[in-house]
Order: sequence, then C-alpha cells, then structure tokens
Amino acid sequence: MDYLTTNISGRSQNPADSARTIGPGMLFNAPLSEKTTPIESILSEDRPQEKSAVVTFPDPEVQTPAAAVSSPPDGGYGWVCVGAVFVFNMCTWGANSAFAVYLAHYLADNKYPGATKVDYALIGGFSVGLGLFCAPAITYLNNFLDTRQILALGILFSTGATVSASFTNQIWQLYLSQGILQGIGLGFIFVPNIAIVPQWFAKKRTLANGIAAGGSGLGGIMFSLSMQAIIKRWSVSWALRAQAMMCFVLGCSAIMLVRTRNHHIKPDFKFFDSTLLKIWGFIWLLFWVSFTMLGYVIILYSLSDFSRSIGLNSSQGSVVASMTSVGICIGRPLVGYLSDIYGRINVSILAHVLVFVFVFAIWIPCKNYATAIAFGILAGGTIGTIWVSCGTLTADVVGLKRLPSGLTIIWIAVGVTGIFSQAIGLQLKNENSATPYLGTQIFTGFMYVGASISLALLRGWKIQQNAAAKGEHIGFFKSLFGYSKV
Repeated sequence: MDYLTTNISGRSQNPADSARTIGPGMLFNAPLSEKTTPIESILSEDRPQEKSAVVTFPDPEVQTPAAAVSSPPDGGYGWVCVGAVFVFNMCTWGANSAFAVYLAHYLADNKYPGATKVDYALIGGFSVGLGLFCAPAITYLNNFLDTRQILALGILFSTGATVSASFTNQIWQLYLSQGILQGIGLGFIFVPNIAIVPQWFAKKRTLANGIAAGGSGLGGIMFSLSMQAIIKRWSVSWALRAQAMMCFVLGCSAIMLVRTRNHHIKPDFKFFDSTLLKIWGFIWLLFWVSFTMLGYVIILYSLSDFSRSIGLNSSQGSVVASMTSVGICIGRPLVGYLSDIYGRINVSILAHVLVFVFVFAIWIPCKNYATAIAFGILAGGTIGTIWVSCGTLTADVVGLKRLPSGLTIIWIAVGVTGIFSQAIGLQLKNENSATPYLGTQIFTGFMYVGASISLALLRGWKIQQNAAAKGEHIGFFKSLFGYSKV
C-alpha cells in the first residue's frame, strides 16, 4: 500500500504532496500508462451511496512521503543511536579537526623536505573529501553488507591510516596514509551513519541531528588539545598513534550500540540515482553544500596557522583551533533545537548570514588572542550547519526511502569541494603581506553568501511545493520573501 492508497470515505488516506487523485468519474479518462483498480471490487452494496472510492497515485517524479513508508518512533532506542552517532562524529570529524594542529607543525617544522603548503592542503582535503567522493560505492555496498560491517571497515581503515602516518618520512607516504586512506576510512564511517538518526525521528529530527553532530565539537576539543600536548612532550608521530588508539576504542563502542531501521524503511541503495537531478529542490541542495564546504574547511583548518601569522605561539594556535569545537558543542544542538521551532531552512539561512558577518566583523580585523578565541567560538557554532541539517533537508526533499541515494550525490559534491577548498585557501594566502590571510578571509565570507542564496532558493521551492499540495499558488517573489516555517 506504499504506492497505492484506497479510501472509501472519499478522501485520500495519505495526502501526498505530489499525489494525483483519480475518482470513479475520472477512471477511464486517466492516461493509459497509469494503473487502475476496479472500483467494483472495492465498493459493496451496503455502503452509503454518497461515499465513493478514491484511488491515489504518487507522482513518479517525487518520492512518497516519509510517513507513508514508515513512521519513525521519534525517540526510544533512537536516542541510543543518537549517542552512537555522536561518538562516530567524535572519532571522525572531531579527530580530523586535529589536522589543523598537525598542519601548523608541518608548515613550521619542514618535517618533509620538498613538500609545499599545497601538498599539505591537499592531504587535508583528501582526508575530508575523498571518502565522501566515494559515497556511491560505499552506499552501494549496503546491498551486500550490513551497515555495522561497513562501519567496522571504516574504523579499520581509519586506524590503519593514522598508525601508518606516524611512521612516514616522505611526503608521498603521508599522501597515501593521512590523506587517501584516512579519507576513505572517514567515508566508510560517515556515509552510512548520517542516514541513521533521520530514520528514528520525525518531529525532533533536526534536534536529534544537532545533538549527534555536536560529537565532532567535543572530539575536536579533545583531540586538538590532547594531540598538541603529546606533540609538545613527545612528537607528532606519537600523537598520531595515540589518536589511532582512541578512535579505535570509541568507534568499536559505537558500533556495538548503533541500530538502523532499514528493515522497516527498505531504503534504496542505488549507485547513482540520476532522476534526483530533475528535482529543483535537490539542485539547490547541491549548490548549498558546495558553497558551504568551500568556506567550512578553510575556517576549520586555517585558524591554527592564522594564529601564528598574527604573532601567537603554537600552543595558543591549538587553543584557537579548538575553540571552533567549543562552538560546535554549543551551536549545533542549539541550531537543531531552533530549527524544529522556526524551520530548518530559516535557521540555516540565519546561521550562514552570521558566518559572513563574523568573518568581516571579527576575523578580518583580528589582531590578538582574545579576538581569535571569540571568532573561533562564534564561527564554530555556525559554520557547520550543513552537518545538522543536510540529512534532514535531503529527507524533506527526496523522502526517507530515497535518502541514501540522495545523500550519495550530496557527498560527491561535498567530497570534491572538500578536497580542494583548503588548497584554494592556502593559495590565496599572501606570505609577503602584513595581512597574509586577507584574500582567504574574503573568499570564505562570500562562499557563505553563496550558501545563503542557495538556501533561500531552496526555501522558495519548498514553500511553493507546500502551497501546491493545498491547491494554492504562490508566486516566486512571495515564496522567497514571505514568512513560512520551512
């Protein structure tokens, strides 16, 4: 009954946004390509004459709503899964944010002779984006492997990458370990787990995603400060080994707790669902994540080295970098909470506009330690809205059943932009200037302007879709500027 809903009362049991309703009088006027159900087999003689059978058919261009597939419990064991995903984010994005500390030491200590700043930027980019670029293959593996088996492979790849990086002495070895293998490990962990929380929640979906995404903040604080302390006392190599052991234990603990609802939802795990590219809302999602990643990675990885450029030492730089994680711990759950009250897209637009303001009002004029810390906290709370809202917004646009396929394409865009964003940021850095990061800062600010515009277009599309479901029509400009909780 997911694709065919029959209601004897004269109304559709499932008023899908995109459903086409065919009553008895319209049955033979329907296009031949559409299936029909004999009304005589549905109606019985003892039913009142004023009642009629109504058969609804979903529009093939738009996914059946999540409620028609399976209603999420909105809690229960879902909160345990939120905790597990929180831990996954600690040992992936949280641990990965420690690369800002490693990058500052690589640039300052010349550990790998002949390596350039672009080499290190690409290594950081690979560690973020390569696994996400491989999302179609990782998603397709769900047809053959259980989600927890894929997560276990990710933990093994990530641990092996970090341990092997600790023994490198040439730049190509660092490319293979801390760059390529680390990125693949992150992808094998992140791509499956991002779809878990939306399966368990409906009304509280964005709040639950915000809490889970906060794990990257706590992990960033923990790994940035602890790895800097280990580097200071021992070496970068021992910091990498300690990070590997911590991530392995955390990841294995989370795997034992996490559960999916795939047996209820029966999601599509397609390698690449090109039909999604016909949905305008999905196109705006792709622009949004691309612009966001071009700014997000630059801020996340540049603050430690930026701190050195204004005269701070390495310890102060690691503290500034970890302040973004403090902001993440506070900001992401708050963004999730506010999103469920005022609308997911509305709050995301506000957060992106605030990033633009913080870049131009605080980061560019920043000349001292206190201002750098303030920017780290404020930016940390707002730059990563993508990790709070991406899964939820994708589910809103394509539905839960096609969520894995939709996220697969989203992660390709995230992966490509994530790989090259830090390289772009460092290329814009002018070593001979009194303000070497000015070009990088301006570029970052305007990337968030592009992200905000993309979200505004997505908002307009969503408002028009909601109005069409009610039989109403809203013009383009009214959909952009009129208030609606979306």
